[in-house]
Amino acid sequence: MSSPSPFRLVYTSHPRWPLPLTPALAPPPSRLLRISILDSSFNPPHSAHLALAQHGGSAFDARLLVLSTSNADKGAAEQQEVESRLEMMVEMAKEMESSRDGNVAVACIAEPAFVSKSRVLKGEVERLLRERIAAPEGGSVPEVRLTFLLGWDTLIRFFAPRYYQPPSPPISVALSSFFDTDSSSISCARRGDLSLAEEQAFLESEEVKPWVQKVELFDLGDEAKGVSSTEVRKAVKKGSWEEVERLVPVEGVREVLKRKGMYK
Repeated sequence: MSSPSPFRLVYTSHPRWPLPLTPALAPPPSRLLRISILDSSFNPPHSAHLALAQHGGSAFDARLLVLSTSNADKGAAEQQEVESRLEMMVEMAKEMESSRDGNVAVACIAEPAFVSKSRVLKGEVERLLRERIAAPEGGSVPEVRLTFLLGWDTLIRFFAPRYYQPPSPPISVALSSFFDTDSSSISCARRGDLSLAEEQAFLESEEVKPWVQKVELFDLGDEAKGVSSTEVRKAVKKGSWEEVERLVPVEGVREVLKRKGMYK
């Protein structure tokens, strides 16, 4: 008996995702289909998540919010906790639908490492494309390019050798799989408290330098800088709903927090 898929598609803004809703706007098989991936704990989703998810504007054809149910540092999340976070992610996706970033989906994946996430997500998106286009086996579909949207701390972990220890492949092999084989890339939000010298030193480090051309750095808006899920949870626990509203701009997410009595 085959093992269950590590990927579950939970929500799509329309049945044709990742293609555009209007068939006439679909990319031809010869064109790239660019998809941004925001993989996070969403515990809960907040303004920085939203700003990250919306990064890039029209550079992306579709967007995917991903919850990893298995974390390299924290282990597996409880199923009830997973479903609550997915519910909040769907509310964030619906908020994005009202803007130009509306071609969005929500999924969960049971893969702790970004290298394996890239492989699984690319394969699943390609499978969906074949279904949407009804392409025969071996038929042409648009080439999929994934861009992972990260915060600075996650970027540090992505290039940290400690996550590539045996029996995993060496870091050079794993990163080649991500950047070369899968043609995936990274867009990372800068940390406001990091100097340009510290940023440059990291980019010129032994692990990062070979791939630096595939790592884009950008600045989040002031309203999202420094916002964390920990800050939101503390505000909820204190009952400071004005503070929660500032940190969590999506009303639907706040309603889930209240209805489920989370983080009390």
